Amino acid sequence: MFKRTDKLVWMSSWDWTATLLLGLLALAGYLFDKWAGFLAVFGLAVIQLAREKANRHRDVHLRAVLDAVPHVLFVKDLNLRYQLMNEVFLRTFHFNSVDAVGRGDPELFGKVSYERFSAQDREILTSGEARTFEESFELGGRTHYFRSRKQVVLDAQGRR
Repeated sequence: MFKRTDKLVWMSSWDWTATLLLGLLALAGYLFDKWAGFLAVFGLAVIQLAREKANRHRDVHLRAVLDAVPHVLFVKDLNLRYQLMNEVFLRTFHFNSVDAVGRGDPELFGKVSYERFSAQDREILTSGEARTFEESFELGGRTHYFRSRKQVVLDAQGRR
């Protein structure tokens, strides 16, 4: 498993160099020889297909890890809209991913919950520090009690 992951990481780090070289070859082919340009474009298409396959492979593994966790997990964007959630989240709150992805708390949980949750989320975004909250809210005639751990998730470049 580590070999495959290392190979995918190696492919993605080498990938930009190959794309640049094939782009230059495509330009040379356009200027000098149509066949070289065709081969470069074909090479770019192959690299793109390999990149897409690696991304699908990564997404399947990420989904498997998220769904294996027995707790509610979700990721919101900076606009406080749900981008990713695990199967426990969907089952607990009786949603499907089509209904939940891209929506915020007011659409999913109502205005009262939204005001409380968004205040917590904005506090975390402002401070950058992780916090744990004891929470409860009504949904579908049931009161749900839970403890949530919220933190800012950074991208590969260290940005929010």
